[in-house]
Amino acid sequence: MPKNRSVLIAKLLILTSFILFVLSAVVYSFENKDVAQPKDDVEKQSSEQVNITVKGNNLEEDNTSDVQVEDNSSNDNDIQEEVIPNVEESTPIPDVVPNENYVPEVSERISISEEIANARQSIENFYGIKIFYGNETAGYRVGGLDTYCETDEYTIKTALDSLVSAIEMYPYGFFQEIKNGGIPLNLYLIRNYSASGVTGATNAFNNRADISISLQYNFKDSFNHEVFHYIEKYIKKNGDNFNSWDTLNPYNFKYNAINGSLSYNRTFSSDAPFVNNYAQTSAEEDRASTFEYMMADNKASCLNKDKTVWRKALLLAQKLDLTFNTVSPNVTEYWERFIY
Repeated sequence: MPKNRSVLIAKLLILTSFILFVLSAVVYSFENKDVAQPKDDVEKQSSEQVNITVKGNNLEEDNTSDVQVEDNSSNDNDIQEEVIPNVEESTPIPDVVPNENYVPEVSERISISEEIANARQSIENFYGIKIFYGNETAGYRVGGLDTYCETDEYTIKTALDSLVSAIEMYPYGFFQEIKNGGIPLNLYLIRNYSASGVTGATNAFNNRADISISLQYNFKDSFNHEVFHYIEKYIKKNGDNFNSWDTLNPYNFKYNAINGSLSYNRTFSSDAPFVNNYAQTSAEEDRASTFEYMMADNKASCLNKDKTVWRKALLLAQKLDLTFNTVSPNVTEYWERFIY
């Protein structure tokens, strides 16, 4: 074979090999190219649903106990994919005109149990107060007393509404400040106690406080009374005290020696040194009862300036100003409106 012909054939073979190599590379690139898949590119959003199950606690009152509330909560992350429909841009979207006479079907209405659950979660989220109600309070004991569950949903819902109204009378962040300071609050909504006439109880531990309230009585009054026990725990934890309190009482007065003539709710005298007989049972109950009157809707004449109860109220207000970052001395708080 002539030399020139051999060279030509060799060149053709090399060219053919090169063309085959290029074609194979193109095919491989096309087959392995990242092609957008509409289903895979739909944006996913996660929705976390936390289901909390709490069992009743059999805790005796012990102000020095470090017993923790049993929290049998389970956190399940349920990832849900939001499906975005493929709608052409040219497709018109009709205006929705609300029908004022529309009544939702029964299946569309939120149940009262859902309202209660939502209200509880909102209160815990905004104020840091953990609430127990219904059968969740079964077996709860305080101060040697049994408690009985309130299972009527309308009563519970009304109590939660009253709770929100009561909390709104306190400065923004007030309850969160106490919680962040190491004393979270658990609130038990119960029907009543095994002893008659008991409206509420506060069980203050080193690392939390439990307040239980009977829903058979005025919720707001009971709540404000018990909350001051909670406040006092925080004040003392921050190093302050009420050592000068007894100097505001009548000479030689001893707590638990009840004298109705010294109580405002018996005499309606503005000079009465105590708001009621229960305030005479202990210094702690005296302060909580006085604070309850400070938070009342109407002013009692015993809160008139320079009266004994007024001086007690003034001392409480000053302690709150000194202790809480959320309480400003330059602002007249709700509890101060009768004394300044």
